[in-house]
Amino acid sequence: MFSVLKEQLEERLANLEDRLENDYHSFGDAEEVAHERGKVRGYKEVLELIAKLNVCDRHECDYYKHYLAYGPPELSHDEYHAASAKCAHWQTKALTWYDEHETGPVPTHIEQQCRFWEAKVRA
Repeated sequence: MFSVLKEQLEERLANLEDRLENDYHSFGDAEEVAHERGKVRGYKEVLELIAKLNVCDRHECDYYKHYLAYGPPELSHDEYHAASAKCAHWQTKALTWYDEHETGPVPTHIEQQCRFWEAKVRA
């Protein structure tokens, strides 16, 4: 959602800056030029605000893009991120175990935790 808005604003800003730089004489008077420069400042401020929003505020995090795509939520947004962190923790433990032990299965408790948290976050 924000990515489309951002692209549109960037395009409008580039067009306006190009017009101000290369077609300066097409404006009627100094007041119109000042108005257009004000638009440029406005576009830049909005783009800066969009950049400051985090991915969760923009609804572009995994909760909105992945988790909700696979059904109604069982976890809130905050619960999802906490569960994702636990899932990553246990997956890292499993990978570390594999790095340290070339043969044999992952210990049952690690595998169970991985499966539990993966199911929670729909991984």
